[in-house]
Amino acid sequence: MNTYIFNLINHSRHWLLDKFSVVLSHYVFLAFLVLALLIFVFIYDRKNILYILLGFALVTLIDLLMTELVFKNVFYQLRPYLVLPDAHTLGVVSSSGAFPSGHMAIMTGLLLVFCFYERAFIIPSISFLLLLGWSRIYNGAHWPSDVLWGTVFGCIYGFLSLIPFLFFKKFFLALKKIPKML
Repeated sequence: MNTYIFNLINHSRHWLLDKFSVVLSHYVFLAFLVLALLIFVFIYDRKNILYILLGFALVTLIDLLMTELVFKNVFYQLRPYLVLPDAHTLGVVSSSGAFPSGHMAIMTGLLLVFCFYERAFIIPSISFLLLLGWSRIYNGAHWPSDVLWGTVFGCIYGFLSLIPFLFFKKFFLALKKIPKML
């Protein structure tokens, strides 16, 4: 099933899709997207900027430790272009493990944190993640299962990064309710 879905997406070529998919999954584009989200929060929602910044930092740290250092080495899986001779490749070619998709893990985690505070962005974020997942397969960099598990891990990273702030926020709100003692 993994190979079938990969071939279905990877072999439906068009020059415009080629350009779009390379830009969409390029690290520079993703960095600008995250920067644009932070600028938006800084301008329109300053009360949550600290929570979002710290959430982004935690997601990035968890992703670096888990996805890049643990999962890609422990569960090493060859990328599709190394396994399938007729796989089309576009963009940056990597020799690191394919499982899970680091692009999907970090962007899912970051967007989950962002959408927790900015609920109006849920549908655009899901749409973007679907396109990003498609582009990783279209570019020949990942199997569909890599994209799926990258998304699952990204959700876990996002939720894990929200837990400390939700706990401390409730803790400090509870402190405000305690009557002042003389």
